[in-house]
Amino acid sequence: TWQQAVDVPRSEVANKLNRVRVGHNGFAVATGEMGAVLASYDFGEKWQRVREEEDVAWNDVAILDDGQLVLVGEFGRVLLGRVGSEEWQEVDSLQARSLMSVDFRDQLHGLAVGLEGLVLETEDGGHNWNAMEVGLTDHLFDVVWLAEQKQWFVTGSLGRWAVGKGGEWENGILDKRNLSWHVRALPVGNTLWLVGANIGTWDGERWSQLRP
Repeated sequence: TWQQAVDVPRSEVANKLNRVRVGHNGFAVATGEMGAVLASYDFGEKWQRVREEEDVAWNDVAILDDGQLVLVGEFGRVLLGRVGSEEWQEVDSLQARSLMSVDFRDQLHGLAVGLEGLVLETEDGGHNWNAMEVGLTDHLFDVVWLAEQKQWFVTGSLGRWAVGKGGEWENGILDKRNLSWHVRALPVGNTLWLVGANIGTWDGERWSQLRP
C-alpha cells in the first residue's frame, strides 16, 4: 500500500526528485532539481527543505554513519554538510562532468560516478577526490558497494557495467542483444537487481530480464 506525503516543499521552477536515500531511525534524504535537498525524520511522511533553492540538480546523496551528507550533482559539484547545520562545504572535484551517483563502503572510502565514464574515488570522507579509470567511456548512473564480494559495481548506459576496487577492474556488457540503460543497482545476496529501461538480475555472468 502507498500513502501520499503531504506538505512536501515545492519550487515554482522545477520539482523533479532524482534520488532518495534512507538512513537510520526513519531518517531519509531526497535530492533533485533547483538545489532540492529534502529531509524526513518519520519514514517519509513529512519532508522539509534543508537548503535554499539554487540552479543546480543534486543527483544523489550518501548518508554516512556519523550523520554527514555527501551530495553530488551537475557540473561535478560535491557538497558536504549535515541536516540541522547551517554549515555546508563545497568541495572541488576538479571535474566539469555531472556526477550521477555516490556510495561509501565506510566513513572514509567512497566512489562517485557520472557522465562519459567519470569515476571519482575518495579516501577521506569526501573532502578530496581522484579520478580513476575503470575502462568505460559511456554515461554511468549508479555505483554500489558489494559488501559480500568486497568490491564496487557501476552501471549505466548501453548495458555497460564494471566491477572491482583499487586499480583492478573488469568491465563488460550485460547482453549484446539488449543495450538498455540502468540507473539503479540493488544487491540481494550474490545477485544484483538492475532497474532502468527494463528490470532484471545480473549474477556476474548472465543477464535475466524480468518479463511483465
